[in-house]
Amino acid sequence: MWRKAMTTRVVKAVSALVIDSSDRVLLIKRGHEPAKGLWSVPGGSVEHGESLEEALVREMLEEVALEVEVGKPVWNVSVALSEDADYDIHCFRVRVLSGSLCAGDDAEEARYVSFAEFERLDTTPRLAELLARAAWPRPSGSSDE
Repeated sequence: MWRKAMTTRVVKAVSALVIDSSDRVLLIKRGHEPAKGLWSVPGGSVEHGESLEEALVREMLEEVALEVEVGKPVWNVSVALSEDADYDIHCFRVRVLSGSLCAGDDAEEARYVSFAEFERLDTTPRLAELLARAAWPRPSGSSDE
């Protein structure tokens, strides 16, 4: 693990919670730092002058080739993903309007996963907790973490 820098920058970011009709959640395997190789919900940094919603629509096109409609906020958390930056992540539920799911931009892989599959993946910090708070449906008898 890294040692926290004296001055930490804050990066405003967005992410998308997409749950399909089979109660699977859309995840991407990160292809670049921060958190390279870990699974997470799709998203990315907000560019100067963008609203959170505009950034999320752009990121979904770039990262997973999906056009989406941004819905209600699900969580807002601060996560230390690198030695010198905390990510202020605003996650929204989104509805897929069109497109064919494929990994692009920062994603090494993109797919919908069941809760059973999720439990076997190496994920970004706090993702299991956040998905539990967002009421991602689980099969009866599954553990929370």
